[in-house]
Amino acid sequence: MKPSRKTNGQALVELTLILPLLLIMAFGVIEFSNILDLHLTLTHLTREGANLLSRDRDLSEADIQGYLNTVVDAAKPTFCDDGTGCATNVGQWYVVYSQVIYDSSQPPCGSALTSPGNQPDYYRIFRQGSWVKGTYTQASKLGNNGDCVSASAELETTIKSMAPNRTFHVVEAFYDYRPKLMTPIENFLQFVFPDFFYDRTIFSDS
Repeated sequence: MKPSRKTNGQALVELTLILPLLLIMAFGVIEFSNILDLHLTLTHLTREGANLLSRDRDLSEADIQGYLNTVVDAAKPTFCDDGTGCATNVGQWYVVYSQVIYDSSQPPCGSALTSPGNQPDYYRIFRQGSWVKGTYTQASKLGNNGDCVSASAELETTIKSMAPNRTFHVVEAFYDYRPKLMTPIENFLQFVFPDFFYDRTIFSDS
């Protein structure tokens, strides 16, 4: 028996009502999959960068630039600065490398003491202006060059659980995520997501 026009009309109305919801769900799944991929890329980039830099005891400027180039190149196509196999998007991301050095030639950073041994807190941030990649410039969450490490509670806690006179290598990555689909959910997503995505990894020299 052939379906009646009434049945066909009812199915069309139901599809019209449900289709927008299905599209929003589909676009949402795609966007959140992109975000998960970005999170994994950021984590891998900072972890591998800090790991490589912490292994080299005699880092030169050329070494640092080489390691930064290596981890950025491995993060293609999310991070792309040369247009080789991907669209250049240096204005969308920023990678910054810092060292935290025990420098007793400078005044102590305060009354805080490191453990074990209760050594005075002499850890300071050291960063060259060239130790960055990308042009989406953000202020390092670690602090400024020359600052006491106490500006970062997380890093301060990490350092105080280790012996003094260590050098810590920190790689930070910032990414200005932009929804890849021009959909009605984009306006909603911009209120849900942070202004930028961020990840940081800290490695100590051995």
